[in-house]
Amino acid sequence: HLGAYASGLSSPNGRLYLGVGKNYFLDPNNRLWIHEFSKAGKLSRRYKLESEEQNLPVIFDMDFSKRRIFVVTENAEIRVYPF
Repeated sequence: HLGAYASGLSSPNGRLYLGVGKNYFLDPNNRLWIHEFSKAGKLSRRYKLESEEQNLPVIFDMDFSKRRIFVVTENAEIRVYPF
């Protein structure tokens, strides 16, 4: 089960954020990795988001002004993580 970029978005200043995950239906897990890339395409940071009780598919959005990451859980709940 190889990891792959499954979703992503870009910030107003041109940085790229890509969600990494395995095939959720074959191997659900309680972690979501988000990789941040500079405008030049260099990996600059990794965010590891975890949930103790629910799996985290690779579905997320970000509020850059308030520095929050919104994640949808396997039960369609919204979790908020600071970054």
